[in-house]
Amino acid sequence: MDNQTQEFVINGIANSQTKNVHFVDLIIANLGNPDEAIPFTAVQALTRMGQDAVLRAESALGRLVENANESTRVRAGAKQALQMAH
Repeated sequence: MDNQTQEFVINGIANSQTKNVHFVDLIIANLGNPDEAIPFTAVQALTRMGQDAVLRAESALGRLVENANESTRVRAGAKQALQMAH
């Protein structure tokens, strides 16, 4: 799947406001994508999906925040998401 389609799918899931954990897990899996746009989109999506989704992703988001090799905007978005959850 190309990156544009992947972003479209991630945003579609988030915008559907589903609480299905399988879809949340699908978005969490995208946090590790090497293309900066995908984890950035995934972080934004989890934030839009609410506290339960962010809490489910807490360890993966924490890894993003601590990863010095991750882009500044992805790290900042992950940090903001984690702050929202607590």
